[in-house]
Amino acid sequence: MPGRILVVDDDDVALFGVTWFLREEGYLVEEARDGTWALERLKKQRFDLVITDVRMPQVDGLALLEQLSSRAPGTPVVLMTGDAAFERAAAISRGAREILFKPLDMGELLRTVKDALRAGRGRTSSRPAKKLGPRTRA
Repeated sequence: MPGRILVVDDDDVALFGVTWFLREEGYLVEEARDGTWALERLKKQRFDLVITDVRMPQVDGLALLEQLSSRAPGTPVVLMTGDAAFERAAAISRGAREILFKPLDMGELLRTVKDALRAGRGRTSSRPAKKLGPRTRA
């Protein structure tokens, strides 16, 4: 089953390009034009991966990353930025799975998406945890 991905970017060209590419690769992709819109979508729907631009008005990518850690723990987040001086280590320490630099290399994007979805599936499950009864000794 393909992963459900939310792509967030205030740049229409970047948003369309990433969304189109991932749909062509067979993923189920939703889009949001800013962090506020993304948070509204996340209230209504679960995603296997969120890919977000860092610099956006109102709710930027780092704020969205922080919100996701409490609203959807375990959901991998990939950050995109055009800022070559962006502090990669700080973003990773805040919970980002990966940081991709614009202009995006689509091969790198695809590898990152596959890795993030595989890691996310290993950490979370869409089914509730099974309750076990008391242990008995044999």
